[in-house]
Amino acid sequence: MRGTGSTAFSELLAIDGLYESLGLSYCTSAELNCIIDNQLPAQHPSFSRQEVVVAGKAFDLFKQPILDCIRSLYSSPNFAPYLCVSPERHYTDANKVNRLYHDMYTGKWWWSTQKQLEKDKPGATIVPVIIFSDKTQVTLFRNKSAYPVYLTIGNLPKEIPVLNLFHACMNDLLSPLKNAGKAGVAMESDYPEQMLVTCGYYGDSLVCMVSKDELGGYPCTTGFRDPTAAVEAVKSIGTSEWVKNCLDANIKPVQHPFWEDLPYTDIFCAITSNILHQLYQGVMKHLIQWLKTIVGAEEIDARGITSLSWVSGTEHKQMCSFLLSLVVDIPNLSSSDSHRLLMATKSLLDFLYQARYPIHSDQSLVIIEASLAEFHKYKAIFIDLGAREHFNLLKLHFLCHYVRAFKLFGTSNNYNTKTTEPSNRKDEYFQMTKWLERHEKVGHHMSYINWKKSQAATQPQLPCLGSSHGASEPHTHPLRLHDYNSKSVLITKLEDSATLGYGAVKFESTLKHYIAQFRDPELTPGEVENMASFLTLPFRSVLVWHKLKFRHEQLFGKETLDVISANPHRCNLQGQVIQASRYSTPLIRVEKDDGRGLQIGHIRVIFSLPVKNLDCLFPVETPLPAHLAYVEWFSKFRQNPDPHTGLYHIKPLLWRDGSRAVSIVLLDTIQQSVHLYPKWGGTVPPEWTYESILDTCPLFFLSLFTDTHMYFRMQ
Repeated sequence: MRGTGSTAFSELLAIDGLYESLGLSYCTSAELNCIIDNQLPAQHPSFSRQEVVVAGKAFDLFKQPILDCIRSLYSSPNFAPYLCVSPERHYTDANKVNRLYHDMYTGKWWWSTQKQLEKDKPGATIVPVIIFSDKTQVTLFRNKSAYPVYLTIGNLPKEIPVLNLFHACMNDLLSPLKNAGKAGVAMESDYPEQMLVTCGYYGDSLVCMVSKDELGGYPCTTGFRDPTAAVEAVKSIGTSEWVKNCLDANIKPVQHPFWEDLPYTDIFCAITSNILHQLYQGVMKHLIQWLKTIVGAEEIDARGITSLSWVSGTEHKQMCSFLLSLVVDIPNLSSSDSHRLLMATKSLLDFLYQARYPIHSDQSLVIIEASLAEFHKYKAIFIDLGAREHFNLLKLHFLCHYVRAFKLFGTSNNYNTKTTEPSNRKDEYFQMTKWLERHEKVGHHMSYINWKKSQAATQPQLPCLGSSHGASEPHTHPLRLHDYNSKSVLITKLEDSATLGYGAVKFESTLKHYIAQFRDPELTPGEVENMASFLTLPFRSVLVWHKLKFRHEQLFGKETLDVISANPHRCNLQGQVIQASRYSTPLIRVEKDDGRGLQIGHIRVIFSLPVKNLDCLFPVETPLPAHLAYVEWFSKFRQNPDPHTGLYHIKPLLWRDGSRAVSIVLLDTIQQSVHLYPKWGGTVPPEWTYESILDTCPLFFLSLFTDTHMYFRMQ
């Protein structure tokens, strides 16, 4: 097996006649790179290499001129329809009481800074500069690291977008902004980088003056850090009072921090919320460890997650989708302790998902603050059960400042930065910067080609904010089907409940009932039963799909993927199972007779009818259903969720004879996949497995935390 490196690409092009047949103007990766470097225009400035000497040791600084970077972003035709040049206030009501916060231009910081700027330079436009830095390991086997600095500007909607050494490089990068006088700076980083940026001491809050032994308190009543005092302290360098002044300002005595002369910049206020580092890889990581201590590794392993030796941010996000199930029915806990543990866990998960709202209002900010207060109300349970001795954790403390950050700068942008691994161990930094330049050129060239083909720069419109939208209102979009190769499967195999069957034991009779009702929707159940008994199917197989992908858009957010699976076991020639079966449980739109009009089903078969010989089943010229699904039903939602867990509970729906209630539905009635928690009832029964639990467990809880779309919908 070969990877996808440049050598493998050259070997591919070396196949006799390949590049000639494709009409390529290059036959090696080196020739392609030469074309990109010399013939494609660059939209962004090139990197330059500079040597920075600190304490007698030389370091490499690769940089792009910052003002040129800002100009390229501001002048890009791709962004022209979306640029925001003035602050705005958005409200959900005509009386302008409930204010909304989302993109940066809707926050209070832009308004207050615009007023200051108008006094200094009337008519000027703010260009907020957002900087993200995160120490990155360059190679896996050597002690080499880099501090990449990413930049964007706050005028774009969020959908598009070693101590003295660090400050020396940042000073050089940002020095043009001191004279330009047009930018505020917001810093997105993890705590070590934030400490580096602010010159703070390890263990201190970088936003407020709370003491280290009071970080776990709530609410936080201490004052915020004073940026004026910090600037005055660092500017006293060269005097005998410099070190003392810095100590009084609670910052390290660093020579000329990069922010000392930046206009309209409060470096402490610029330390913003970070969902990935502070919540997923911070607070949630702690919570998982506390639950492991309380429940026990063996029991949690039976419920799902302990066996992972190293957990990434993505895996922490996946764990949060079923974390609440770990604390339902924990054995050997009193009902009081179980309730307190459940409330503490759920309130922290509520805070996490509410913090990820793409839009907040004054009302929703009250809700997120209430979730945090709820956690602090019940957090003592972790001490009582021996999982913690205190809560003086910086990342937990910073949750107290989320609402302030949202009001100042809009909602969290949830940056997703990518790192690149160099192709070899020689000149890693040069390779990374060259890689970035080439990919930017190719991306710019692709945009030009697409524009040329369409003869107009027709950019997709961003979702428009209406005055009637609220932050937590669910916004349903039709799911779009992505086809996989289908295959013809015998109905007898669909009804087979053995290893290689689909387990749709009533497929043929259910399909006949569906056809009868489709032909005449006015029939009574008895009449449907009677007509179905006389129907004969003119086929013995149907087209079946094992996996279908849907797309839906989150409210004012990016497009996300959802997957519905319905596949049986796969076996090799020796009869050994090589792939486990997987049958999804989606949320399905049904008749709106229960208030919500939604119900959970267990998908067994995704199929379509063969187009031939259907005249005997359906009237001529009747539009036939394109895609269908055979569903085993769960019970309907009750009017209110379970008061103990705050979750809806459901159970398998049975007919009077004790068999599973089944039917066939149109595929476009499926809203999204969901995650069900089994009600453990104590220790996990050994006969419950990944494949059998949906058929053997008598009661389930519906997870609110499958994803943000599900959380919005069910609130």
